[in-house]
Amino acid sequence: LLIIDPQVDCITGSLAVEGADGAMISLARHIERNAEDYHAIGITCDWHPVDHISFKENGGIWPSHCVQHTVGATISPYIFDAVKTAKNALYLSFTKGNNPKTEEYSFMDNKESAKRFLEFVKTEEIEEIEICGLALDYCVSESIIGMWAKGLGDKITLLTEFSPSIGDPSKTLENLNSKGIKIA
Repeated sequence: LLIIDPQVDCITGSLAVEGADGAMISLARHIERNAEDYHAIGITCDWHPVDHISFKENGGIWPSHCVQHTVGATISPYIFDAVKTAKNALYLSFTKGNNPKTEEYSFMDNKESAKRFLEFVKTEEIEEIEICGLALDYCVSESIIGMWAKGLGDKITLLTEFSPSIGDPSKTLENLNSKGIKIA
């Protein structure tokens, strides 16, 4: 299971995605019910410096969000507590957006995170990757496309129930479907 950016700012903070709170509560329940089914649970996190280019005050399009060492950058307590129930699963974390001059919607655009993820998938012989998180039409879809570009498309299943969008997700879903991504 790979959860994209389940952080406070994306749920109830400065860049809150509509429906994110309910989706993350539902995801937490899903993890608690199915913890034994997961070999590993990965979480990606925006980890922006205060002067990141994506912020409006620095010329970007987004409000300041997920700033390093702030409450807004922390993982949702629902998700954090649920992941602890998956005692037999390995836990992995991946950061992105930590270079102030680079936008990284996809954690695969972060060289260190992508390298660690790809090595893990290969070493652990991962055959299925369920992916969800925030927001479907930005960081989730871009992460999926980054994984697809590395030849992992046939392993991916998008869990839409736990992936609310900022805008209308229909074009995003159509694009992912055209690449052969399984959508659940």
